[in-house]
Formats: sequence, structure tokens, C-alpha cells
Amino acid sequence: MTLIPRSAWPAALAPVVAVTLTATPAEGAVDCTVNATPLSFGAFSPLDGVAHDSEARITVACYSDTGSESATYEIALDAGSAGTLTPRAMQSYGNQLAYNLYTSSTYGTVWGIAAGATVAGNLSLNAANVTYSHDYPVYGRILAGQSQAHIGTYNDSVTITVTY
Repeated sequence: MTLIPRSAWPAALAPVVAVTLTATPAEGAVDCTVNATPLSFGAFSPLDGVAHDSEARITVACYSDTGSESATYEIALDAGSAGTLTPRAMQSYGNQLAYNLYTSSTYGTVWGIAAGATVAGNLSLNAANVTYSHDYPVYGRILAGQSQAHIGTYNDSVTITVTY
């Protein structure tokens, strides 16, 4: 990384700093992993005029080599191939099907990457060399009113990021 003294910045240039962090477990450190089940909507009829729901699970598992620690984390989901959360879109040979992922079964909060749209968690790692885990449901919904949808197999890929 190269640092440029403030006196050398052009007047219209704001500082931009990119930082890549790589976690390396150390003595007494907490290590976490994330896994997810696929979200499968099954057959969907756009002519029904109603939303179509499904559910998947995200599992966060944390480990401590010393015990008596706590793992506090935040789970974020990116926008997938659509590049937007309003709404996400599954793709099938150039056709799209609008859907979204939610933090609860009330479908009120879209699960995303911004503050207030992520899910926070905490695991008490009481014993050394024991993995503790917690499951989080992901509520998926294909949005109603898509009578223009073409027949096909629609897919998307969403990245899960766990920050701890």
C-alpha cells in the first residue's frame, strides 16, 4: 500500500483506500464457517397471480481452540446476478423472474448488505475444540404479477458474507 501525503492530493480528489483483510487463526482466535442449503422454488405458474414462497437455511459454525469466547457476527446476502435488491432476478436464457430473499416469514425486510438488512448473531463458545453452530432461515419469494414469464429453468447465485 502506498500512502500519498495529504499535501500532494489534488483539490478535487478525495482519498480512496482499499483494504483486503485475510483472517489467520491465532492462539485463542475464533474461526467461523458458513454453509447454506439450496433455495428451490419448484414449479411456479405465473398465471396464478400469487407470490410463490420457499425456504432455505444458512448455518454459521464457529470454533475456538481455547473456549470461553464469544463469536459475534453479521450475515449479509449480495444482490445476485441482478445487481440490485429491488428486486433480485433469476435468469433463464435472457429471461428474468423477479424474486427476493427476506429475513423473516413476514416478508417485510429484504435480506441484503446494508445496515438494517443483515442478520446479526452470537455464539457462546464455552468449550475448547468444540464447534458450535446456529441455523438461520432464509425466506424466498417469487413476486406475483409476472404473467410475462417464459417457460424455463431459472437460476441465480447469491453470495453469503459472514463478518466476525
